[in-house]
Amino acid sequence: SMTPEEITAMAKEAGFPFNKYGLLQGDDDGEIDADAAFAIFAALVAAKEREACARVCDASVGEWLRLGGSHHELTEAQMLADEIRARGQREAA
Repeated sequence: SMTPEEITAMAKEAGFPFNKYGLLQGDDDGEIDADAAFAIFAALVAAKEREACARVCDASVGEWLRLGGSHHELTEAQMLADEIRARGQREAA
């Protein structure tokens, strides 16, 4: 799971307006035009989760090799990791 600091960093990267105190800062009326920022934030969170899932596959590859497993299973686990990562590339296109 993500830490509050990671969530805030992603929100800043997505374009949510933060003031110097780390709080969301609206315009003069207190409004925030957040539609685009929410879309970017959601994409950043999804990318982080995809990478976490792909790393689970990577770890299973390493463990399988450590235990002397066959390359057939290795190939399948690596294909899963590659497919998970490719989802983000397709979504970005």
